[in-house]
Amino acid sequence: MNTRYKILFIPLVVALIAGCTNNRDPVLAEVNGSKIHATEFIQRYRKYLESTSERDNIVVRKKVLNNMMNEISILQDAKARGYDSDQVFRERYEDITNQALLDAYGKNFAREAMTVTELELLKEFRAYNTKVSARFVYADTKEDAINLKKRLQNGETFVNIAREVFEDPDLAANGGYLGFFGWGEMERPLEEAAYSLPVDVLSDPIRMKTGYAIVKVETRVEVPLASEHDFAKKKPVLEKAIRQSKIVRSLTTEADNIERELSPQFNEDAVKSLLESWDDVNKTWRAEALIESNKEAIPNWADMSFVEFNQETWTVGQFVEKLAKTRERHRNRVKTTEHIKEIALGLAIRSTLLQKALEAGLNRDADVQAQIREVSEDFILRRWARSVEDTVGTAGWDDTILRKEFDANRDLYATPLLLNTSEVLVRSEDQAMALLNLVKKGTDFGSLAKKHSIRRWAAQHGGELGFVPLSTFGDIGPHIVPAKVGDVVGPFFVKPYFALYKILGIKQSRRRAFEEARDDVIQTLLPSRKKQAFSDALDGLRSNSKSTMDVVALGNVVVTPP
Repeated sequence: MNTRYKILFIPLVVALIAGCTNNRDPVLAEVNGSKIHATEFIQRYRKYLESTSERDNIVVRKKVLNNMMNEISILQDAKARGYDSDQVFRERYEDITNQALLDAYGKNFAREAMTVTELELLKEFRAYNTKVSARFVYADTKEDAINLKKRLQNGETFVNIAREVFEDPDLAANGGYLGFFGWGEMERPLEEAAYSLPVDVLSDPIRMKTGYAIVKVETRVEVPLASEHDFAKKKPVLEKAIRQSKIVRSLTTEADNIERELSPQFNEDAVKSLLESWDDVNKTWRAEALIESNKEAIPNWADMSFVEFNQETWTVGQFVEKLAKTRERHRNRVKTTEHIKEIALGLAIRSTLLQKALEAGLNRDADVQAQIREVSEDFILRRWARSVEDTVGTAGWDDTILRKEFDANRDLYATPLLLNTSEVLVRSEDQAMALLNLVKKGTDFGSLAKKHSIRRWAAQHGGELGFVPLSTFGDIGPHIVPAKVGDVVGPFFVKPYFALYKILGIKQSRRRAFEEARDDVIQTLLPSRKKQAFSDALDGLRSNSKSTMDVVALGNVVVTPP
């Protein structure tokens, strides 16, 4: 999302319905009859100050209030277009409502575990000041993840398995290598494993948002602890992260308990028939189409028992209808009957959790209602923005404008210089120098890479990294450029290690003709064109609206520091 939405899409608390006013809660602005009161502004303004480095002053206040007015204008226009009532919104609204209920249930369920101790905060702060490098492989089911771990324990490499399990080309090519990452940069369960596992030890299956991961930490580097002031400053963020982690763990435990209570018994014939029809399942999530395609081979197919729980039975047809609530990427990963069972079980657990949330009356909870309203409005705002920006496409561009951009930045549109190198990555400069001396004495560079390099996926191939742009090498790139094929350069400091490189191949940069680069020029100019379309559309709304801002009242609002 472009940074121009930094203020615009902070979740809303502004309702389109004008509320009652009084002297204690003055109206600061009005757009076509919809009013923004001081309490609403203060809540938004505090969020903005907390998320930026700006200080309270009238200029910043006017900017935030003006954006709140922009949002009301957009929401009013979106409502006129039916964005708050059509099928797209209704489907999203159901998801938003269910997620709010699940979030509230998680908080309510884990309330007794929400105390955060000083020791937990210190441990979290230590993790905040630590960098970890790790690899992982992924499976849709716990059983498949267990099998992946067994294969790794039996000598198979992450490199080989990654090519098999990842659709992402980068992860498939680099052996599931995550590189170095810090606190808060990975999905929480994976992060917790990476920060707690001993180096070079395989984890047990880690339940992620989707599927299960097997993780192995390759390096952990702890930065010296920061000052007490830094610790105190980070406490609120650390405490929030710890609480969220406890909620996730509590919900995971609850989900495991529900699974045991459900005691699922699958009809293996039905599951197998579904797998055989899975391509059709992905084309349509409706039972009718699948009934038609299977009625000759399997009479009454949709009515066949699919799974029996302790108090409920799903037919094949009912399960297929429920698939509409799953994500396409989950369905696309289905390769075995176990994958289908995992999806079914996930749907059943989610349904049970939602039922528990409703039984607890959480649908009437004020915080739940506020979350539903805020996320719904946020969805409408983003949808309106996309509808405007999607009017800007790759067709209809004036070549005069494109050529002007191309001529002014010819180097930008040249093909990049590509280098293929072999790398030896080691932990100290002394070790790198010792290996360099061996190379100078005639030792084969690739053999040294296989034996000594800690970047194991590259070491498997004699250290070869393949052709990559010069920019991949960062600050050391300019030092590599002068080298010729066959030269060995280094050692270079590659945080926190040291590296030697042997140049295996060079593909020189070349300038492209305008016709070759035309599509890339359009992609360069597209964001600014979309930004302008958004701005023009918003200006059109505001110019046709009746709006007022009370600057005096805005200046008199008391905002306590966040």
